Amino acid sequence: MQSDADDEIYWSKKVEHHKIPSKEDFLYLVTTYVNNFVGSEVSQEVISNLVNYSHLYITETESAVSHYNFGQFIQDHEFLSAIVFEKLRLFPKVSGVCGTYYAVQYFEPLTRNPMQPFSLSWRGRLWKALDILKYIGQLETAGREPLHLCDVKHDHFGWNEAGSLAFLDLDSVLYESSLLSMMENTPHCSTHEDCSYFDCKGRCHLRTNRCELERINTNLQVICNKIFLGNSDSVLSFYGMLVSAEAPEELEEALELCRTNRGMTVDSMQDVVSRASNALMF
Repeated sequence: MQSDADDEIYWSKKVEHHKIPSKEDFLYLVTTYVNNFVGSEVSQEVISNLVNYSHLYITETESAVSHYNFGQFIQDHEFLSAIVFEKLRLFPKVSGVCGTYYAVQYFEPLTRNPMQPFSLSWRGRLWKALDILKYIGQLETAGREPLHLCDVKHDHFGWNEAGSLAFLDLDSVLYESSLLSMMENTPHCSTHEDCSYFDCKGRCHLRTNRCELERINTNLQVICNKIFLGNSDSVLSFYGMLVSAEAPEELEEALELCRTNRGMTVDSMQDVVSRASNALMF
C-alpha cells in the first residue's frame, strides 16, 4: 500500500543539509506513516512505544544520522509490525536496537528443514498442532480486527523456552484492513493471482477487472494444507506434520475438509486433534 505523496516520510530520501524536523512534525510524520501502514488509525500507545526506540528529542543536540537510522527501522516491515502488534503478545518482541540493527526474542522453529521427516513423536506432533490451532483462533480475536498470515511455512512457527508459540515472519502479517487496502489499490487485474498476496488469496472480478474486497481462503485452510498436510504449490515436496500411519481416519477426513472448505472452524479442528491425542492415553 502506497501513501500519498504529501505524506511521504522525510527520511525515505537522503537526509540533506542535516535538517531535523521539530518534535511536533516528527510525531506527525511517524503517526501518519504508521496509520498508512496499518490501514487505519493506531493508538498513541503504539506511537509512543515506537518513538521510544529512537531515543530522539531527549538531549539538546540531535543527530541527523540518528534520525536517518530511525527512518530505516520504521520502513522495515518486520520491525514496525513487531511494535504495532507488541501488545497482542503473539509475535517475537523487539528486545533492543543498536545503530541500524535490532534484536528480537528467540523462538525455536517447528523444523529447520521441512523436506526431512519430523523428529517429534506422533503425540508431540499432535500437541504442536493443538498449539498452532489455538494460536490461529487468537488471531481472530486478539486485535481490533482479524490478523492474516500471508506467508505460511514450517519454520515460521516457533516456540520459546516457556512453551509459548509465535509466528516468526512478520513481513507477511497483515491486519484485515491492510490486506483489503492492497486489493483495493490494485489498479487492474486479469487473474485471481493479481489480487493475491502470497497465501492470502483474492479474487478478480473478470467483468470489472478489479479485485473483490475479500480474502477467499482462511488462515486455517492454509495451515491445514501447508503445515498439517505438507502440500504446496511449489514443486518441492514437504512433510506434513499430521501425515502419519498413526493418524486416525477421522483426522485424515477432517484435514482434507479443512484444506478445501473455508467453512471449517478452528474449534472443530481442535476437537478432532484433541480426540486423536486423547486416544493415545488408552
